[in-house]
Amino acid sequence: MEVRKYTFGNVTFRVESPVPLLKQQKFEAFAANEVQDDDFVIEIHAPTSITENRINLSQRVTPNTCHVFIKEQYLPQITIANVFSVAKAANLLPEKNSFVLHCSYVLHKEKALLFCAPCETGKSTQAVFWEKCRGTITVNEDRAVIFKQNGIYYAGGCWATGHADTCLNITAPIEKIVLLGQGHENRVYSVSVAEMLQRILSQCSFDDKNQVRSQHMIHLVLDLLDKVSVVAFDCIKDESSVDELEKYL
Repeated sequence: MEVRKYTFGNVTFRVESPVPLLKQQKFEAFAANEVQDDDFVIEIHAPTSITENRINLSQRVTPNTCHVFIKEQYLPQITIANVFSVAKAANLLPEKNSFVLHCSYVLHKEKALLFCAPCETGKSTQAVFWEKCRGTITVNEDRAVIFKQNGIYYAGGCWATGHADTCLNITAPIEKIVLLGQGHENRVYSVSVAEMLQRILSQCSFDDKNQVRSQHMIHLVLDLLDKVSVVAFDCIKDESSVDELEKYL
């Protein structure tokens, strides 16, 4: 039995597997074997057959334990990222008052600048522009773990990276959330709280089929909006967008 622990944001996962999982070096920075308490346990099981016509599936067995069933022949190829995906780990975080946000997370002057938008809007492009023009560090081009500590909201690295491979274990207080859009010119503008809520909520990972959990997620985002600066930014895919947005930081 192999046991590994990983902490993302303020949540620690204990992963138990009957065989060693493939190691991904980028996730080893999140290893937390010295942490005593586990927020969630993911137990991997390898039945010789799974009745459903699927490679794998998961089942919640206790409030903090999830069983992941993976066909035995696939186990040698399974990574931690695969396990977290099957276990729908992102949907668990709101139970610990944190959540995964679909965004590009760049470190700007030791603070987190988050570009939040649907896929193909230009989040990764903005991350590249800021890295090139301002020397920022791209922590994750696709996801960040959002959590509050001592009344301050932080962004942390996340196991989910989308099509990119950047995944750094860097935690920083959030400087600003930028609701990104495409435009014919660079334009920063204000939006209502209702629109902020809708746009950010649409990019959060949670169990939206459960009414209680959905309401809890709404409360989490509303609290975030109360404490973190948010702007909307329609921009062209040009480095001039960096100069324009920087005026509002």
